[in-house]
Amino acid sequence: MGWGFRKSISLGRGTRLNLSKSGLGISTGVKGLRLSTNARGSYISMGAGCIRYRAKIGPGYGGATKRQNASRPNQQVVNPQNQPQNLFEPGRIASATVEQLVDANSADILQQINEVASRKSYAPVAYLSVTFLCLILLVTIPWLALLAAILFAYPVWKLSKLERVAMTYALFFDLDQAEQAEWDQRLEGMRHLSNSNKVWRVVTSVDVIDKRRSAGAGSEVRRLPVSFVQDAAPRLTANIKPLSINAGNQTLVFLPDRLYIYENGRYGAVEYAALQIDLREIQFAETEAVPTDSQIVGRTWRYVNNSGTADRRFKENYEIPIAQYANLTLRSNTGLNMVFYGSSIPAAKKFHSGFTGIKSTSGPKASGARGQHRSGTQSRVPGPSAGETTPWCFLELNVTINSTRDEVTAAYRTMAKAYHPDVVAHLAHEFRALAEERMTTINAAYAEIKAMKGWQ
Repeated sequence: MGWGFRKSISLGRGTRLNLSKSGLGISTGVKGLRLSTNARGSYISMGAGCIRYRAKIGPGYGGATKRQNASRPNQQVVNPQNQPQNLFEPGRIASATVEQLVDANSADILQQINEVASRKSYAPVAYLSVTFLCLILLVTIPWLALLAAILFAYPVWKLSKLERVAMTYALFFDLDQAEQAEWDQRLEGMRHLSNSNKVWRVVTSVDVIDKRRSAGAGSEVRRLPVSFVQDAAPRLTANIKPLSINAGNQTLVFLPDRLYIYENGRYGAVEYAALQIDLREIQFAETEAVPTDSQIVGRTWRYVNNSGTADRRFKENYEIPIAQYANLTLRSNTGLNMVFYGSSIPAAKKFHSGFTGIKSTSGPKASGARGQHRSGTQSRVPGPSAGETTPWCFLELNVTINSTRDEVTAAYRTMAKAYHPDVVAHLAHEFRALAEERMTTINAAYAEIKAMKGWQ
C-alpha cells in the first residue's frame, strides 16, 4: 500500500483515533504493530513515529441504509470486487433463514416437504463401490469384473430411481376458475421479469463516505446475477410447472399456493397474502455493460469532484454511464427481505402488478404426493354437525352432503383436470403413477356419491 503520514490522538490502553486523508479511523495494538480501520478499509500497520507501512486486510465500515446524493438522488455504484458471500459482511442485506420462514398455515406442508427433502441418497456410494470393485477385479480377474458389472448394474440403477422418488415431494393442484386466473396473472408477471436482459440480487449496500471516489454515488452495492428456471424446483415436483429464481444461496420457487424458498436442503414458505413487493426506480452508476433494455439517463466520472466535473488528480479517470433500473424488494412479516435490481423497468412493473393487483385470498390448496395432505387456512368442506359423520367420498371431492349435483360435478371435473394424463405428462413415470392412483380414488368417490344420491 506504500508509505504515508499520520496524525493520531491517544484514547488510552493502546487505542488511538487516527486522522488522515481517508477521514476518521481507529486503531489498536502495540508500538510498531497495530490494526486499524477507516472508511476505506481495515489495515495492519508496521513502523514507528510518523513513518509507517501498512497493508489492507479487509473492507471498510458502512451502514446498510442508502444515503441520498444531493446532486444525483438515489444514485449507486457497483462494487467491482467480486467477493464471496459473507454473513458478517458490512452492509449485508439480511433475510430470514428457511427455518424462520414458516407460519401457521404452512407449517404442516413444510414439515412433510422437508422430511422428504432431507433424506440422504446412497446411490452415489453404491455406484462408487461397484466401480471400485470392478476396477480391482479388472486387474486380477477380468472376466469376473465383467460379471460383477452386469450383476450390479441393474440393482444400482433401480436404487437411484427409487431414491429419486423417495427424495422428491409431489404437489398436485386442483385450481378452480378464479384460482387459475390468479395463477396466470402471477405467472405472466414473472415471465415478464424473466425476459429482462439482466436481473441481480443485491447482497450488500454500504454508505459511501468519500463520494469523489465512488463516481459521486451515495452508496456502494455488491450484486449477484440471478437466473430464471422453468419447471425446476429442488426436491419438488408438481402438476403445474413452477418458475424458480436462483438467487445465490436461496432459490425462490413460485407455485399457485405460495412462494417456497429453498436453502441448504430445506424449504421455507411465504403465502402470497403475506408477501409485500415494493417497486421504485433508481439511478445506478454502471461500471459494467449497460443492458440494452435499460435507459441511460446521464454520465459521471469514476473519480468526480463535488461539482460533478472530473477529478484531474487521477490519471486513469473515465466516464461512467448512469442507468435507470428498477428496484424490487420482497418482504414478509416472517423475515423475508430480498432486494433485486432489474434492467427493464416496464418488466418490473408487470411483475409488481401481477402480484399486487390480486386481492388477498386463502389461496388454492395443494395435495401431497399420496393425496393425504391438504394445505391452506381452511378446508372447503365444513365439518359434520354433532353426531353426524361425513362419508369419505364427499370429503374426497371437497363437497358437502347437501351439495347439488352441479356443485359435485364441478368439483369432480376440477380435480380430474389436475390429474389428467396430459397435465402430468412432464412428470417422472413414478409421479404419473401417483396421479393415476389419485385419479382412481376421485373416480370412485364420484361414482359413490352418484349412487348415494341416486343420480344417473
